[in-house]
Amino acid sequence: MRFDFGTVGKINHPENCLLTEIDAGAAVLFRIKVVDETGEVGRILASANGIRPENDADGDDRRPLLPVRKANLAELIWRLEIDKDAGPELIVNSRIPDLIETLKRDVYLQGVIYPGVVRRLVHDIFHEDNEYDEDTDWVKDWTEWFKAQLGREIAEEEADDLEAVHSLADEIAAAFSSKNRFASNVIAARHATN
Repeated sequence: MRFDFGTVGKINHPENCLLTEIDAGAAVLFRIKVVDETGEVGRILASANGIRPENDADGDDRRPLLPVRKANLAELIWRLEIDKDAGPELIVNSRIPDLIETLKRDVYLQGVIYPGVVRRLVHDIFHEDNEYDEDTDWVKDWTEWFKAQLGREIAEEEADDLEAVHSLADEIAAAFSSKNRFASNVIAARHATN
């Protein structure tokens, strides 16, 4: 969907900006373009991609590190999608009722899904063939999160080759799992129900 907001000198908010052509539950990312229309063909002067809307509901302007949304994934339970501008998004199967809510409280499901997400992100961010700009906000945020899990800086040689990246991914996923005590909490929950 496209909306014309006038000119840089005279911004004119359209009367109707309802996103009627967006699937329910779909992630909404905006692309803004400033176009010079003085010639026959519009020339793009500036653009910004992957802009997330503000959350007006609670006034909280924090960005989630890993947004979660629902989509029909057929027989998959979850999938990780990574947009080079906007960052990663965890997609859960909309066919499974209340899966997002269940994921928030079910330590077993968290322990199965989140370490895999962490491994994939480490691989994608640090692998030499990655397409992500290390100065992008989401890449910086995740890199800081990885360092917080490890409790140390990440040395350049840890991202030198595929084997080193595999080891780094395993170490970060293990540190994250230890901090969240996934296995211990699952065992405790199972004992509590018996």
